[in-house]
Amino acid sequence: MKIYLTLFFTVSFFSLFSEIAEWDLQNLKKEMSSIPSSSYSRENIYRAYTSKVKHKMSPCSCCLIEIKNNEIFINEKKMIPEEAFHEALYTCRYPWVAANMLHIVASEKKLPDVLFLYCFWDVNFNPEELKDVPILIGIIQKKPKNTISFQEGVPFVGYQLNHQYNEICSVNEKCPSWEKKISKLFWRGILSDKPWKIKIKTDDNKEKIATPRIAIHYLSLIFPNLLDAEILPFQPFKNRDMDMLKKLNIPLSVDIKRKTFLDHANYKYQISLDGIQSSGYFWRLFSDCCVFKADSEVSSWYFKGLKPYVHYIPIKHDLSNLIEQINWALSNDSKAKQIAKNGQDFAKKYLKPEDFIERIEIILNMYADYQNKADELIK
Repeated sequence: MKIYLTLFFTVSFFSLFSEIAEWDLQNLKKEMSSIPSSSYSRENIYRAYTSKVKHKMSPCSCCLIEIKNNEIFINEKKMIPEEAFHEALYTCRYPWVAANMLHIVASEKKLPDVLFLYCFWDVNFNPEELKDVPILIGIIQKKPKNTISFQEGVPFVGYQLNHQYNEICSVNEKCPSWEKKISKLFWRGILSDKPWKIKIKTDDNKEKIATPRIAIHYLSLIFPNLLDAEILPFQPFKNRDMDMLKKLNIPLSVDIKRKTFLDHANYKYQISLDGIQSSGYFWRLFSDCCVFKADSEVSSWYFKGLKPYVHYIPIKHDLSNLIEQINWALSNDSKAKQIAKNGQDFAKKYLKPEDFIERIEIILNMYADYQNKADELIK
């Protein structure tokens, strides 16, 4: 366990000062209390797993997690910390990702003995099939009634949560002041938004189908004075993606170097777009830049605490008002600067690595209380 204790030494120190937000705590209480108490029993959880999950769902859709004596078991198999760390890092398969996340928390906290079903993303299962059992969710989209807002495990892979936090704190000491930042929106990313399709108008007033990430690259070509956005060639492009790019005459980026946080922080405006996870929003809030956030069905637990024009500038999911909102920010520089500060203050208060760990511990203890009471009723 030395590998966890060494890298998370600072987390252990700061945990003394971490807190869970009142709005988050109230939401968790509401979610948990709305689920029938008897459904929390270990007997009910295991029955749902054996009859509806074990042989009928992919392990990446939904898995059974047991914590016993601070050891982690996934689908009835004991997870070894070092193995989970490497499997999560090199395969990014969700059962390993979940195990890695919980091992990190268990290296800092004494976790309660619990048994629960965990789903990385709530679109990965049919709510009707598991409607009689509570499910802890990483990324929220459909929001079935029996789900509890938990934590996606991807930010913990390779300790990127800790590394991103340390790097962004270092960057904030080096980045230019607001007045010296470049007055443009800056974005770099890969095509990880394939499930979402939007219609965009081209410069010749024709409608084309694209994903939001392709659309922002296209808008950057049309409005280079307002934004600098490119899709990076760090993954194989599927034929469908290539067709979209060709139809919009979007050249493949020749920029093969990943941009650092400092590269991003040189610009006043950042944007958070849907992808396979929501952790990109996390570091952008820390960046001392004004964040633009697209409307989305997809959310993470901390989104509930964020308010438009207070912590971020809202834009439509199809990016149809992005240019208008960039111009608004340019015309209201002092307001945009304050939004950037508010977002950063929010992140510093609730989104430090130790806050994530503290929150997971609190949720598991709350869940354990419900489960222990349900088990007592059965006896």
